[in-house]
Parts: sequence; structure tokens; C-alpha cells
Amino acid sequence: MPSEDSGPPAEPQDARPEPADRLLGLLDELKELIATSPRIPFSDRAAVSSAVLLELVEALRHAMPRAVLQAERVLQMQRRVLASARGEADELLESAREDAELHAQEHAVVEAARLQAERIVERSRHEADALMLSADQRVEQLFSQLEGRAVELARQLRSTRPPARAAAGATPREPG
Repeated sequence: MPSEDSGPPAEPQDARPEPADRLLGLLDELKELIATSPRIPFSDRAAVSSAVLLELVEALRHAMPRAVLQAERVLQMQRRVLASARGEADELLESAREDAELHAQEHAVVEAARLQAERIVERSRHEADALMLSADQRVEQLFSQLEGRAVELARQLRSTRPPARAAAGATPREPG
């Protein structure tokens, strides 16, 4: 039959306080012992039972290593996580630096190629202009030569041609 006690439920026998809770509890007991101990007149000192004080110190000694070990494990885990995060950050930074350097090099190569292409196009335009001028001059020269030859041929043809007949209706003579 259940108990009529309305207090908090009893903790199971296996339940142990966490190391940090146990340590804090012992420190609270030590503080309470000092606060409730009788005072020595005309000083700030208290008369504390050495047996009770030694018992609390021994309990603190036993509770401390577990708490310290747990804290040390937490610190080690934090150090590993931080080291891992730093390593990843360093790798990301190095990768970003390499990417930036590669992009800068690619940009420099692209810019150099663009400038070279502009120079080639400009040189090609100048060469094309020079070729067109030379071709125009050669055509003009050939045309002048042909024109001179045509005039000379026309003169030769006139000089070798028989004289024109006086009357358009005259009949040719027969040799006789």
C-alpha cells in the first residue's frame, strides 16, 4: 500500500548525483559549516570541528577527480573540435587563395591574349590598307599602260587604213 507521505518521491538507490552536482553540494556544505560555526570573539575566525572539516575535505578530494576528469574530457573534446575546425578553415582559405591566384593568372592570360589579338587585328588592318593601296596603284599603272597601248594601236590603225571614199555611193573600181 502506498505511503501517505506527501513529500518528494525517494530517489532510487542507484541514482548518484552528477560529479559537478556532487562537488557543488560538498562546497555548499563547507560554506554552511563555516557560516553556522561559533565565532571566536574579537576576530573573523570561526571554531569549526576538525573532524567534520576533514570529512568534507576528503569528500571533496574524492568528488574532485571525477569532476576534473569530466572537465578535462570536455576540454580535450573542445580542443579537438577547434583543431578540426581550424584545419578545415585553413584548408578552405588555402583553396580560396589558390582559386583566387588561378583566376588572377587566367585573367592575366586572357588580358594578354586580348591585347595580342588587338595588336594582330590592328597590324592586319594596316597590312590590308597597304595592300589595297599597292593594288590600287598597280591597277592605275596597268590601266595607264593599257590606255597608252590602246592610243598607240588606234594611231597605227589610222595610219594603215585606206583613205575614206569621197562619195558614199561610189562603186569600187576594178583593177585594170
